[in-house]
Amino acid sequence: MNKPCLKRSNIPVLLLAVATMIFAPALRADRVPDWFQQLTKEPLPEYPARTDGVVLLDDCTVTVKDGQSITRNCRRVIKILRQEGRDLGAFHVDFNKDTRLTYLKGWSIGANGQQYELKEKDAVEGRDPEYGMLYEDDRYKELHVPAADAGAFVAMESEQKQRPYVLQDGWFFQGSFLQFLRPRLPVRTSRYTIKLPPGWKFECHFANWQEFKPRNTGPNQWTWEVKDVPGFIEEERTPNERSFLGYMTVSFFPPDQPNLRMRTWQDIGAWDDSLNASRRVVTPAMHQKVLELTANARTPLEKMQALADFMQREIRYVGIEIRIGGFQAHMAGDTFANRYGDCKDKATLLATMLKDVGIDSHLVIVHHEHGATRPETPYAYSFDHVILAIQMPDGTDTSKLFAIVDDKELGKLLIFDPTNLQVPFGYLPYYEEGNYGLVVVPNGGKLVRLPLLAPTTNRLLRTGSIELKPDGSISGQIDEIRSGNLAAKTRGELLAAKGTDRIKLIEELFSSSLGRYQITSARQENLERYDQPLILHYKFTAPNYAQVAGDLVLVRPRVLGTKHWSDEHWGDAKAKPRQFPVMLPEGTTSESDVFDFKVPAGYEIDELPPAVDMAYPFGEYHSHTELQDGVLHYKRTYIQKDVMISLDQMEEFKKFEGQIGNDERGMAVLKRAASTASAAAPK
Repeated sequence: MNKPCLKRSNIPVLLLAVATMIFAPALRADRVPDWFQQLTKEPLPEYPARTDGVVLLDDCTVTVKDGQSITRNCRRVIKILRQEGRDLGAFHVDFNKDTRLTYLKGWSIGANGQQYELKEKDAVEGRDPEYGMLYEDDRYKELHVPAADAGAFVAMESEQKQRPYVLQDGWFFQGSFLQFLRPRLPVRTSRYTIKLPPGWKFECHFANWQEFKPRNTGPNQWTWEVKDVPGFIEEERTPNERSFLGYMTVSFFPPDQPNLRMRTWQDIGAWDDSLNASRRVVTPAMHQKVLELTANARTPLEKMQALADFMQREIRYVGIEIRIGGFQAHMAGDTFANRYGDCKDKATLLATMLKDVGIDSHLVIVHHEHGATRPETPYAYSFDHVILAIQMPDGTDTSKLFAIVDDKELGKLLIFDPTNLQVPFGYLPYYEEGNYGLVVVPNGGKLVRLPLLAPTTNRLLRTGSIELKPDGSISGQIDEIRSGNLAAKTRGELLAAKGTDRIKLIEELFSSSLGRYQITSARQENLERYDQPLILHYKFTAPNYAQVAGDLVLVRPRVLGTKHWSDEHWGDAKAKPRQFPVMLPEGTTSESDVFDFKVPAGYEIDELPPAVDMAYPFGEYHSHTELQDGVLHYKRTYIQKDVMISLDQMEEFKKFEGQIGNDERGMAVLKRAASTASAAAPK
């Protein structure tokens, strides 16, 4: 299945990684550092039983030498509280050609008091595999300290020297450095210090936390500190952690280099423009291809569609990123000649080809997860993906283009993602709906809210003609018509599957709703026609689908498709208040199921599931069941109007989910008519 580009955030952040434990030979230490030893003597409060460990200290000092050099010194100390926290002894530090790792050590004090020490030479070196990345220079070193069992203390210290791309940094004090761990750990002390050259200034922004002032701890030196940050257990379907975790961003301002300042979103856009504007150069071969692709196009919109189709189908997603390559596109001519590139390469090439036919467009830098970009916190590392905003010429009919932003300053823009292979022109991938994007314009940029598409743009109509036998078995055909994102997602999965794997995808749909079944045939229409609805046909049988009890047959009218959360998804949040918002999958949608059961002769209705009619700001659900002319007719409609459920909507959402679950489990009870039952009785 197609995925977004995931490569823009190159800021070095120390992480604790969950990894396969590969222990290097450790030297027993006569004495661990005093700063580590002292922390092991401090009394701790009691923590919930499921707490794997507690961070005793998370301390980083960032020293800005000049606009070309930043040094980061960090220490971290953790106490492991139970065996499930053994992976907390893995310390992971990133580096590349612009961020050198100059010092790394790790220590542990086992539960029996034995002390150990590891040096940088004991670390495992590797590279995190990334989707579609052919080559990148990002690496990591990882120390796995020994004796990391319940009751042990583990610590690390590191130094990195960075040649910064932008003069910004982030302090993620509420657990982001533990992003691979569940649950999040409580933090006793998190401390962040900056040291600036004479005359330099700074500006900071807090997100999801009450702003507070730093202490002046030396000449041009300031320190922020928080204590006793509580831990928490991750919940299902949360938005990106930056939407709810506390953090601070800080920008550094040199007195004599205003071009390095990153105070506003406009500054960040200007920096991105300085990197990528020069990459949009038309080559003779590219110009010839543009003429060929648009030869039969009569309008600017038809030209856009022809060039966008070429970008989706002919330019493969492949990333080659070295140094600032995570932010700067390759030359458009190189991407065109090679027929491959990553997200920013594809967006840059499309912008270049559009300009060749007189159509303006702008790069848009976004994050593929909701909540990651906070409008109140201008931060260059808020993004991981690049798409395009195409300027709509005056008079263009946009009635069939749904991903439109109409901005007073920027004009009417069509937001298009050239990386996504299946989402049709005029639509937006579900993971980008409603996100913030920074539209990069010459010498600036503006943060805009990307469109939240109308539910009717992403449709699913599922119809079934089914015969119910007196023994409870069923057989029949189900047809699906999918459009928009609901078509793109399924189309991508089917195209990626090979041979019998396609039938397995269909079996997953059936197995989530049926016990025993057999698919007797399956076929698709418009599988590679991305601008057309995807149509699927299945024929199947299912023995023992209905329950037979004497003269009664109990049948569930809802055959396929599950829209409610199971208790497994809700977890503890069903019994107690939820901590974080709910992120709904698949964006806005409008989905309908219509199932018709041919009822065995001689049966009549004894009981029907109650009709359901619910409407909330975030969604609607309607269902109805009836028996007419020997056919049990079930119809339901599910409409998802938003992509996120806020905490103040949670009680309504739980009620909404509960009613959907009741309807999906609901049974129609059929009873054999008295005359039929008498005729069938033994003589």
